[in-house]
Amino acid sequence: MATKKKPQKATQAREKLADKEMAIAKEKKRKREADKERQAETRRNLQEALGKNIPLRLHSKPEKRLQELCKLHGRDIKEKTRSYSQMISDLINFYYIESILKYENEELNKFYDTYVQLWGYTIRESLSNEEIADSFNKEGFLRSCKGKNGGYFFKNNGWTAKNVETHKDLERIITVIESFE
Repeated sequence: MATKKKPQKATQAREKLADKEMAIAKEKKRKREADKERQAETRRNLQEALGKNIPLRLHSKPEKRLQELCKLHGRDIKEKTRSYSQMISDLINFYYIESILKYENEELNKFYDTYVQLWGYTIRESLSNEEIADSFNKEGFLRSCKGKNGGYFFKNNGWTAKNVETHKDLERIITVIESFE
């Protein structure tokens, strides 16, 4: 009788081990699937936030300069893909505002002056949004406002820190300027 129990116990032990290995394999598969889904969600979010993925090749010196610009603009350089993409997008928008857009009336010229002063205060002087708002209120710089009909108009008072932050959105600045063309 004792000899029959040993093979039965060994069989049970092998079955338990096989069950445990199967459970571990299922858990690993579940984790792989969850990781794939998480990565796919991250890619979708990046595409929604930053647009289509395009390859970027840089020599080391321009990459270091790009990192410096990212730091200067408060980008997290640990997240290279996101920060580089945002910075490159901003650089394109800066250049577009500076070189392509036309400022054919006095209000647009004054609004452009606001844009230039905003970035001067932000980058060169490292002023906070509150300090910039105070200065803009004193100096009478124009801020854009969206009307009830969806169009934009300008005011030269009432700047708040939130207005300053809104006017740092280059896409919005381009939209405002283009709406007057």
